[in-house]
Amino acid sequence: MSKQQPTWQGNIRLAVATIDMKGNNRQIKVFWIFILMVLNIESHVTGSPVPCQQPGNNTLKNQWMRLHSAQNASTLVSRQASRVATIIESSKTSGRTCPTTLSTDPNQPEERRSLCPWSYRINHDPTRYPVDLPEAFCLCSNCISNRINTCEAVYYEVPVLRQTQQCNSGSYVYEETFQKIAVGCTCTQPRLAIAQPIQRSGPDPSGF
Repeated sequence: MSKQQPTWQGNIRLAVATIDMKGNNRQIKVFWIFILMVLNIESHVTGSPVPCQQPGNNTLKNQWMRLHSAQNASTLVSRQASRVATIIESSKTSGRTCPTTLSTDPNQPEERRSLCPWSYRINHDPTRYPVDLPEAFCLCSNCISNRINTCEAVYYEVPVLRQTQQCNSGSYVYEETFQKIAVGCTCTQPRLAIAQPIQRSGPDPSGF
């Protein structure tokens, strides 16, 4: 029968016993005992910690629906998904350049008949729920038929869920917050710098 080879724990215990017999420095003995305790604790740990994962889509949807009134929450979810799908499809064919003339077709949507026409794109953020949000962007930098004034986006604060670094039962915790999303564009006067009064360094020549 072959003799069993000593383990690393046994080697450390043997070293501690040898130090004890020879009466070596007590600090060295304490150091090796501490190392043995740490390694012994690690040897009893089985498996690796479970990484934090994204919660299920239904969990996030239910949490997000609580941000809205119970009457329109389900309808809002359906409209949101339908709107995103429509924008993705229309972006393949619709023009995304500034028109040279104002549309007079009453059947065109407001984003086409506006002095500041706009289009939509998808604002994608994997750490937010909803992940995809429709977002407007201006097609022109200046207003049609009035090139002096400028086009500016109009924003609305949308309630969303934002992923945090906290983990609960293996899933990331999402907190309720608001995000500014552009919903359209409007024609505005250009931003002008306000003239500042001249600061005089000497006496006022008027005598006042």
